[in-house]
Amino acid sequence: MTVAVSRPARPLRAFLGAGAIGVLLLVAMAITSVANVRSHGAPQWTGWFGLVAGALALAGGVYGLRAVREPTRRSSHLRRALLLFGLGLFGWLVVMDVFTYLLLAGPEVALAAALACVPTTGLALLAVRWLDRYDSQPWPYLLAALIWGALAATLLVSLSETLWQMANYDLVPGQPLEISIAFMAGSNEEVAKGVAVFLLYLVLRERFQGVVAGIVYGAAVGIGFNFLETMTYIAHLYYLFSGLVPDPKAGPAWVGPLAAGVAQWFIRQILGMFLGHPTYTALIGAGIGAAAVLPKRHQRFLSILGGLLLAVAAHFSWDAWASLFPTSSSNALLLLISIPARNVLMTGPFTVVVLLVLVMGLEVEGAGLRRQLEQEVAAAGGAVGAEEVPVLLSAWRRLDSRYAAFALRGWRAYSRLSQLQTAQLRLARLKWQRQQQGRPADAESEAAGRSRILELRQALAAED
Repeated sequence: MTVAVSRPARPLRAFLGAGAIGVLLLVAMAITSVANVRSHGAPQWTGWFGLVAGALALAGGVYGLRAVREPTRRSSHLRRALLLFGLGLFGWLVVMDVFTYLLLAGPEVALAAALACVPTTGLALLAVRWLDRYDSQPWPYLLAALIWGALAATLLVSLSETLWQMANYDLVPGQPLEISIAFMAGSNEEVAKGVAVFLLYLVLRERFQGVVAGIVYGAAVGIGFNFLETMTYIAHLYYLFSGLVPDPKAGPAWVGPLAAGVAQWFIRQILGMFLGHPTYTALIGAGIGAAAVLPKRHQRFLSILGGLLLAVAAHFSWDAWASLFPTSSSNALLLLISIPARNVLMTGPFTVVVLLVLVMGLEVEGAGLRRQLEQEVAAAGGAVGAEEVPVLLSAWRRLDSRYAAFALRGWRAYSRLSQLQTAQLRLARLKWQRQQQGRPADAESEAAGRSRILELRQALAAED
């Protein structure tokens, strides 16, 4: 099947950069995994499991090098490299995240925590996907972003926070230590998630263009990170509170293991689902997405740095609340007021910033796509008709036209029309993005896109 547009060629430095980051990431995860597994007295099988995972990742690296050295077979070598490296990476993640973090409280608690987080996480991902009204991102890509945020970013955070704490306890005694620890979570977690978003950009460069796509993928990484962090807190607090003896003096204020777990779920999966990690990482994604279409290097650098600094500031403001407004856990009423206020007052303004950037990005994107679609209408090549332009620029009208096709001619007509509209928008997006970047038109990709549109139009007409 002919694709709508050809993928932009990646320069050699992109492969080398991705390989270098992948090696550093694997080394970081290996160190963290070994340290945590040893500290928790893991069984012997985890060591062998880790060795096999490391061997797979190393084999993936070998194929990655062969992809660089043999351009004629680059695609096949890259597929093998990604498969082997992904399997190795997943092996380390299983040892680290599943065993080390979740099974201390028992597999039943870990499973219950996961099942409790799945519905809220799924709804959040669905809402984030809906934000990109001109070209919804493919589900496999969004799920990859979510899984990457849940597994890879959490491991980077574990390593960076361990090193940070070691350096601070040795070098920053007294009051500066408290300030440093307060700043640690915001900086370490956002940098770790930022690395995950940037790696996604390297892999999905043809989809990761503009602030809208950046916000969507950044938020997906944050949702994944929030998923595993919630599970970790639930399992950890359940484990801690299970070892405590109920205090008769506390009375109704006593918090048992189940109540502690439910409270964490509510704080992180309800209050903090959007007023939390998804907001922070969406700021990073917006910076990277904007950089993807900026023409000058210093503009791209400032865009990425600005998004990262905003994310760190947003996260730090949330952590600073505990120091500004300390609340005793024995005062239930004050806690009920303080916890939502923390999310709304500290993270809420940054969520508003994300929404404003999203709205402005959609307006700019819509105007650019309209110009390109109208140019296709004027060219009279059959790729876009004048009556199709307002439909293509409205998510609701596209959906309505697809349901009308389904009602009249069935599922195949719905699918054909959906593919046709997607191909038309992607052709317009290709032309608009190259114009934004100050690059010449890609005649070959545009021709392939028009050919694909005409092919789909004929297939749709055959459904009549």
